[in-house]
Amino acid sequence: MKMLIKISLLYSLCVLACPAWLRASEPEDKSEKSMSENDKRDNDLDDSTEIVITAKRKSDIEQSVISSDEINREQFSKTAEGRLQHLAGVDLTRKSVSGNDRGKVLLRGLDESRILVLFDGHSLNGAGVYGGYFVDWSSLSVEDVERIDIYRGAASVKYGNTLGGVVNIVTKEGSKTPRTTIRVSGGSLDSWDAQLSHSWGFGPLRYNLSLGHNETDGDLRNSYLKRNTISGKVTLLLPFELHLSTSARYSTNNCGMTVYNKPDSPYYDSSKPESLESSLGGPYVKFINHGYGRWGSLDWGYGSHWDDGRSQFDLTLSRKVAGLDVSATAYLIEQKRTEYFFAIDDPRHLVLKRELEPEKHNWGWRTDLKKTFDGYGAHTLEAGAEGTYLGYGGVTVMEQDESYFPPSANQTIPQPASKISMLHGIYLQDQWHVSDWLDLDAGLRFDNFVADAPEENAPHMNDSTFTPRAEVSISPWDGGHVAMRYRWSHRFPNLPEYFWWYSGYQPEDRKSLRPESAHMFELEAGHEIGKKFSVTVRAYHYMVNDYIRWIFGYRPSRVIYNIDSVDFSGFEAEAAYSLPYHLEVWANYTWQMAKKSGDVLDNSSQLTDELTELPRNKLNMGIAYKEKDGLEARFTARYVDLRKVVVGDLTTPGASHLENLEPFVQLDVFASYPLLHYSDGKELRVELAIQNLLNQHYVEEYGFPMPGLVFMAGMRASL
Repeated sequence: MKMLIKISLLYSLCVLACPAWLRASEPEDKSEKSMSENDKRDNDLDDSTEIVITAKRKSDIEQSVISSDEINREQFSKTAEGRLQHLAGVDLTRKSVSGNDRGKVLLRGLDESRILVLFDGHSLNGAGVYGGYFVDWSSLSVEDVERIDIYRGAASVKYGNTLGGVVNIVTKEGSKTPRTTIRVSGGSLDSWDAQLSHSWGFGPLRYNLSLGHNETDGDLRNSYLKRNTISGKVTLLLPFELHLSTSARYSTNNCGMTVYNKPDSPYYDSSKPESLESSLGGPYVKFINHGYGRWGSLDWGYGSHWDDGRSQFDLTLSRKVAGLDVSATAYLIEQKRTEYFFAIDDPRHLVLKRELEPEKHNWGWRTDLKKTFDGYGAHTLEAGAEGTYLGYGGVTVMEQDESYFPPSANQTIPQPASKISMLHGIYLQDQWHVSDWLDLDAGLRFDNFVADAPEENAPHMNDSTFTPRAEVSISPWDGGHVAMRYRWSHRFPNLPEYFWWYSGYQPEDRKSLRPESAHMFELEAGHEIGKKFSVTVRAYHYMVNDYIRWIFGYRPSRVIYNIDSVDFSGFEAEAAYSLPYHLEVWANYTWQMAKKSGDVLDNSSQLTDELTELPRNKLNMGIAYKEKDGLEARFTARYVDLRKVVVGDLTTPGASHLENLEPFVQLDVFASYPLLHYSDGKELRVELAIQNLLNQHYVEEYGFPMPGLVFMAGMRASL
């Protein structure tokens, strides 16, 4: 495995460093030089503004794109996941529209530990410790985001360790001419937001700089947020067609912990919505008077919050010439957090302060090669390799009032190793355009996963898997396509699963923790009539073996184990139609179901054999109006069906029950009008977004109602 990686890296470096033979093989086509999205707008100020664009190439027909126009529209949510809520096959399970909480996004019923989230092509999936933040969406504000690519399900083999698919967040590039965007807005819940994005370039240099600030009091008790983000990207055009790009991003979050607010608490606040509590991070803090039947003064309350700082850096060297694209990237992610718990009866009394490092020296690299050539049709051959190294720091208690905690409570965790897991992968795939009506795609991936924690009882894991993928796409009629895909995918245990497998409850006849594997089948058909009308339908069935489950309550904390299987099935339909008078209508529908078998430790299995909290039916629709350089308006509707959630003790037979999360309809409107507009594209716009017109306190996550009607209004200047 190490030899394969070394060969791939050496090959990439040779191609990057030795341009002469490439120049001799084929004359350079100046029209194929890479161009940033901003540069494209320099040449075409009349870009399409479709809400969600499905790529036209047969090789990418499973891809959806959230465009820059959609990202830039005003809305109450200021982070990337909020832009995904109207997509087919996507579920959001948020505790608040803004703020910190885990597990916000699911693709086809598969959670964030089973999907891959990328930032400019490199992985954002973190260690997931101290609260289960495999993806820290709270740090992903959108002022520097150009577009978001979504690949559902059986994605290309260039993406490994994923079952649900891929979300790639692509940031803005520099531009040849200066471009500056300034936005200031304010609205409900004492919310306000400010964004600045500036790009320019001179000579061989291009750069983009973005700043953002967002704050809100939140709707739930003590759910306030203050977030600041600064990011930048610099690209340098070097000799021999080399491009050197580096970017950095730093975000800080001051986020309140939602305080328990139910009538059974003596500190119930009737002026705030009823909700459960969320201490945001972890490890769990044991207060004497916290929990059902124990509420009292020895608990945490108003003023409890965390201060979180997250930084990420990356460096990419790329080259594109003579039909060959080569790139090599390295990246680093760090995160530190300080948590403050104040007394429920005295918000000035600090009872616990602790410092944590959820992401410590987490880094990775990847190299990709892409070559186009002719041979019995047109081929696009891709190969590459990558490595990901994850770990985390310890928990240090800085201040503590011991009278608030049981004698056995230990809030300090020793410093673990900063590198606990390693994942290496290598892939090869060919997209073969056989004829105008037939495309074939075949790929193979190899992954090796190693986990080795410093504790004496920690087992050494070393697993390897092969991932084949095949796709057949045909165009049986003009404007139509039919595609069939298969992928045998794998997902290795994440760090919390690995840690609690040996640190948690140990069942009898315990077997080793095994990676998840899935046979993934997909069928897709679609039809387009020019740029006026498009319709796509998709069906899928995923058979996931050795699905890894968590159950809290088994002493000392939880149990981690493999169950026999979970089957995910679904159907998705999308349609869009461009009408006269600058109008466009669109809609999508999702049906989905997930059933499990062989779950012997979940005593709620007698209640249901399904994975709960997934809506069976979902429907999104909208109508948009846009004049060129004029008024823009949108109306959207989102329907989410009944969901069920298991509540109670899953470790004891008969101690749990099902509760319903009621269906809901969310209606939103958006309007934007230019107060000033100039022929060179500079303008000043006034914007208004109103969300949840029906004023429903709907629920995405059990126990946490979302706010009723909210609005944001502001100004956006494009200079």
